[in-house]
Amino acid sequence: MTQKRSKSLILLIILSAAMAAVAQTEPAREVAKIGPATAILDAPKPVSPVSTDTSLPISPRVGVQTAQTISLTLEDAVRRALANNNDIEVARTSERIQNAFIKQLFGAYDPTFSVTPTYSHSQSTGSKGTNDLRVNSSFAGFVQPGGGNYSAFFNNNRTESAFAQSQTSSGTITTTGALYSSVLGLSFVQPLARNLRIDSRRQQIKIAKKRLEQNDSDFRLQAARTISSVQTAYWDLVFALRNQQNVQANVTLAKENLRQIEAKIDAGAAAPLERSSIDTELANREGDLLSAIQQVASAENTLKQLVLKDGSAIEWQESFVPVDKPAFSLDITNLDAAMKDAMDNRFELKRLKLQTEINAVDQDYFRNQMKPQIDLNTQFSLNGLARGGTNSAFTTNLYSSTADLRLFNGINQVRALPSVNLPLLVNDLIAVPAQSSFLFGGFNRSLANIFRSDAPNFSVGVTFSFPLRNRTAK
Repeated sequence: MTQKRSKSLILLIILSAAMAAVAQTEPAREVAKIGPATAILDAPKPVSPVSTDTSLPISPRVGVQTAQTISLTLEDAVRRALANNNDIEVARTSERIQNAFIKQLFGAYDPTFSVTPTYSHSQSTGSKGTNDLRVNSSFAGFVQPGGGNYSAFFNNNRTESAFAQSQTSSGTITTTGALYSSVLGLSFVQPLARNLRIDSRRQQIKIAKKRLEQNDSDFRLQAARTISSVQTAYWDLVFALRNQQNVQANVTLAKENLRQIEAKIDAGAAAPLERSSIDTELANREGDLLSAIQQVASAENTLKQLVLKDGSAIEWQESFVPVDKPAFSLDITNLDAAMKDAMDNRFELKRLKLQTEINAVDQDYFRNQMKPQIDLNTQFSLNGLARGGTNSAFTTNLYSSTADLRLFNGINQVRALPSVNLPLLVNDLIAVPAQSSFLFGGFNRSLANIFRSDAPNFSVGVTFSFPLRNRTAK
């Protein structure tokens, strides 16, 4: 009886081996018939999303509720990572700060309007006091091309001082009343050597723009690194989940083999010794399953670190389920085009290039500062004068001053002596006609006189400055 049972067992083993050999030979023959080109075209399709088939249950993980899942596409993962990444936010903030700094530098070219009203009272011992009022206004600024500066001014002055009146009218008008003057003009200073092509303001603006491009490169570099990290973590999680399901299937298959072996042992169709090998295989499969679960947990935590900003978010306790499929392409890649794309997207190389350009701007500026300073100064103005008081005709004697009258009276006394007996001299009356009406009228008249044909004034000059040794620029 024992011999018959042994023979039956041997036949069963041989039959099983033959069936396995036939099963392995048929696919090989089919591949050989298809050929290599067709085998490539019929290659396996991209991995499908993680299956939710209940026949391959996902083992629970510590701290994660696998029953509560979050479907996540790669696009959503990238978008959330870009929105929640602190390094990207720092780079974005740095770029905004640099933009504001550039606007601040351009503020140097904003024109400035200023008004300076001044009242002064002057009096010396034994003399009558004088009151002066000056209101000076200007509109000044810098010109970016060429480095020049301009100033439009409008000055008004009322003075009772004889000295100030002489200065204002170049000595042509002195009056006991007030003298009014108005000046409207424009001055412009243009560098001809130093600061012509570049000055400190334009240097700072050029460097600030380069810094902004550097910040933009840093932002793009950080974004590219974040996207690359998210993509890697996302597909690592996809393959980790697929591997876990495959290992789970292997465990299920090992359990089924164990059940079949136990049934055969109970039926007397298999030796009890075979159960040991199946138990060993099942233990190995279960160990692989624990490792696969650990890999899934590690891959999911890596993705969550990139996607989640808040460390206490409820999503840390939930399970991410990727829904995108890996995409494969059989298109031929052009090496030159790939190298060009790689170099164009090397933002760290672009940053180094921008730093070289910043150094060139500094060198250009300091070379310019070694030149002599030669500035062209121009000014054009319209001046108007007017006197206060009334403008009317009057009569006066030929001799009206105290000294003249004393001398005149003395001469007449001598002529009236009996020994001289000459006729007395007569102090004739002189009619003084009214002066021109445009010289009287206060501020209104001085403003109107600005636009007379005899009002324009202009000046042109050159300033030379040669620093000895010029060690600062060197």
